[in-house]
Amino acid sequence: MDKPESYVVFTIDNQGYALNLNVVERAVCAAEVTPLPGAPDMVLGVVNIHGRLITVINTRKRFNLPVRELDPKDKFVILSDSKRIAAIVVDDVTGIIETAAGDVLLAKDVFPDIENVEGIIKLADSIIYWLNHDNILSYDKGRDQHS
Repeated sequence: MDKPESYVVFTIDNQGYALNLNVVERAVCAAEVTPLPGAPDMVLGVVNIHGRLITVINTRKRFNLPVRELDPKDKFVILSDSKRIAAIVVDDVTGIIETAAGDVLLAKDVFPDIENVEGIIKLADSIIYWLNHDNILSYDKGRDQHS
C-alpha cells in the first residue's frame, strides 16, 4: 500500500487548493507588501517576515482569477525549495490533509499541458487542486504574458 501524502489546504475564491506539506514553511497573516519596481507581473512585492525579505506572488494573477486588493483577512503561505522562497496570497488556510495515491488524479493524465496543477485530490465532499510548487516558485515565467 502506498504511503499517504500530506498536503496543506487553502482556499482562493471558495475553491480548495493544496501544496505538499514538505514545501510549505508556514502560513501567516497577510501583511503590508512593499512593491518591487521592475518585478515580474506576478509579483506583488516583498514582505519582511521575521527578518527575512520574502517575495509575494500575486496568486490570483498567477491562476488567472479575478484580481483584488490584498485583504487584512488574507493569509500568506510561505513555500520554499532548496533554492527559492516565496509567499503566495490565499483567502484562508483550512488545514492539513493526508491522502492515499488512489485519491489523487494526476493532471498530466487528463490535461497534459496544464501548468500550475499537479493533480486533483478527491475528497468526500469536494475537489482540491494540488498545485505544482515548482511552477509557482518560478514566478518570472511568462513575465510578459499578463502585461
